Amino acid sequence: MKIFDGDMNFIPVTALLDTGCTKGIWISQKKVESLGKLSQIRPIVEPTMMRDGSGRTFTPCGRITIFFKWIPNGRQTHQEEFYVFDSDHLDVILGGEYIVAHHLAEINEGNFTPLTEHKKEDIGKLFCWMFLLIPWAFL
Repeated sequence: MKIFDGDMNFIPVTALLDTGCTKGIWISQKKVESLGKLSQIRPIVEPTMMRDGSGRTFTPCGRITIFFKWIPNGRQTHQEEFYVFDSDHLDVILGGEYIVAHHLAEINEGNFTPLTEHKKEDIGKLFCWMFLLIPWAFL
């Protein structure tokens, strides 16, 4: 995807299709700054609280109108309101609501997998499961 910057150029960005993100479309404040559009961020009238994959809550720091293209060499442009959020590793997030509304992908809700924080396995529990399952393998 390419986003229109403050100098009237289309800049390539990475967009994450996140079916677990239930509301809106998002752009990082860092990306807005690199596009030269920080002054265009508007306050949010109705604050939206979201949860990330680890369950931590966060709220957007504003909204901004962005012009963009889906197809880098295409002619069709789109204009949407993006939530602005604090991220140093994601450019754009397209939430499930937006994905469905614009038919970007089909979502099978029966196949959702929740994101969890990475945790090391307890070796004691792992050994216990191995102990219980190995005898059954030989029957």
